[in-house]
Amino acid sequence: MASQHTPLISIVMPTYNRAAYIGETIKSIQAQTYVNWELLILDDGSEDDTRDIINRISDSRITYINEGRIGIVGKLKNIGLDLVKGEFIAFMDSDDLWHKEKLSKQIEALGQKLE
Repeated sequence: MASQHTPLISIVMPTYNRAAYIGETIKSIQAQTYVNWELLILDDGSEDDTRDIINRISDSRITYINEGRIGIVGKLKNIGLDLVKGEFIAFMDSDDLWHKEKLSKQIEALGQKLE
């Protein structure tokens, strides 16, 4: 009998001045067929409308954190790793798009490997 366990996936997304792209990037996450995820957006002190665009999106799975200007993506990712709640972690660039089945297929593949 197959397990119906749906682990939480924490998505860590550093960003800086991506107002032109981040809305569409977030939509590609929201369109996932796998819905048990959280998105942590770590803003590196954007000086454009990045924050405003994120704040217009109403989704309790999304957490916006403005870290101020650090300038080191790896440090932002580590801050995100300290805050994640999920069993699995995914990193996403703030100007990237995911296929709607990306997370489902990865969880399915992981399940087969863990059996």
